[in-house]
Amino acid sequence: MVFLDTEFTDLISPALLSFSMVSRDGPEIYAELDLVLDPVGHKRLRASSEFTRHTVIPQFGRMPKSKCSARELGNRAGEWLIARAAVAGGQITVAYDFDDDFALLKDAMMEACIWDRVRSLLAPENIHSITGRVEGELAAEASWLESSLYRGLERHHALADALALRAAWRAVCGS
Repeated sequence: MVFLDTEFTDLISPALLSFSMVSRDGPEIYAELDLVLDPVGHKRLRASSEFTRHTVIPQFGRMPKSKCSARELGNRAGEWLIARAAVAGGQITVAYDFDDDFALLKDAMMEACIWDRVRSLLAPENIHSITGRVEGELAAEASWLESSLYRGLERHHALADALALRAAWRAVCGS
């Protein structure tokens, strides 16, 4: 099982800006669109909501080697998922709490022409009904505090949010 979170331009017409996935047992990936050098990134920055420009974008650049082109976002996601499925020996669950997270990641992989290699390996699952419980919310809050203190990442950074989703799931479901 892997836990997915994305950050995107806005709620009305979302376009992917960054994603993170963390596995149940530790491995993680984070990638963000280069908003300066990539023409797609520059366009998406201009299309971003005020919330995204003030809360999400200021957290970009905090993870080394994470900046990439729009096509590379999809490639990185696809290759990481293929590797995770190989370790698992088959299909893996991709857990998220907002349907657009998976849709945006899928679109990125389609644009990168890797989706056909990945789709049969994935079992997407919205787990909000599980992680939205009180014990899940408390675990997510503790995870965001830990991300802030030890990684310099706040809520609405895709990696901090993916880690919080995993913490919430563990609090409700165990291990």
